[in-house]
Amino acid sequence: MAANHTNHYTTETADTEGDAKSKNMQREIFHAAAFLHHSYVMWYAASYVDVSNTTDHYVRLTFGPLAWRFFSGWTFAMQILFLTLAVLEDSLQLCLSVDMTKLRLQIAKFNNYLFVTFVIPVSLATALVFWTVYAVDRELIFPSSFDPLVGRWLNHGVHTHILLVALLELILNKHSYQSTSLAMRDLGMFLAIYDLIFLYTHFVEGIWLYPIYAAMSTWLERILFMAYGHLSVLGFFFLGKFLNTFLWDGHKKEVLAVDSLAFADNIALNRWIQQQFRSVASEKTGSQSVSSSVIGENRVLHQHQRR
Repeated sequence: MAANHTNHYTTETADTEGDAKSKNMQREIFHAAAFLHHSYVMWYAASYVDVSNTTDHYVRLTFGPLAWRFFSGWTFAMQILFLTLAVLEDSLQLCLSVDMTKLRLQIAKFNNYLFVTFVIPVSLATALVFWTVYAVDRELIFPSSFDPLVGRWLNHGVHTHILLVALLELILNKHSYQSTSLAMRDLGMFLAIYDLIFLYTHFVEGIWLYPIYAAMSTWLERILFMAYGHLSVLGFFFLGKFLNTFLWDGHKKEVLAVDSLAFADNIALNRWIQQQFRSVASEKTGSQSVSSSVIGENRVLHQHQRR
């Protein structure tokens, strides 16, 4: 009976391990594919977006020395950082040394905070505001004068695919939301820094990065639109938190199966314990010795499972 219990537990462990490996592989493939996509978009923009032949002063400035000041550019760069660290974390899972494991856990902790605090809210807000204004009048957010430089696919690569990457990461990987007040503080500081650069560009360079601000006749309208953008970012932080809870906390068994930071170590430990007891059992003679080994194995595995 003890042997049957052990076989049943081993089968469940193998099934759960297989499910975890499958989900880990899905996340790794997704991280690698998204990283390659973003890298190609960045390389293409740097190599082929050339403003030297255009006579439009606004285009020459915004796609020249001021290109890095677009909020969508900040969002894209943030996702590049997140994906780079995600791929690095995935790669470090192949290293079994204690130092590499500690490094992987530190990267995972930082990347988790980066994603929940910045990537999700900023990505969703960027896509929402951009495509909402674009649907009303594209000249207010992405003038047709950009088309010779930025093809449709590149526009989607920067303003649409960021939304897909953020949502897929939320679906494929469980994230931890810690201090909301700390996240609000850091997100507020991030938005304040961008506002300073955005307003500096207008007052010093004499140009609005987005034509919609030039089309507004009063500062009240500009402040209200800026507030709408900021509230969208803050609101999407709470939406991301809600979606993470909805997707994961309602499926606790799946969460246990895909928590790569702890589950993989537990599986390895279980496998090592089983191998040790099998080795001991094979060396002993007599049914009593074998039965004692099996009972001891069950007890240790049961205690580890409860932990």
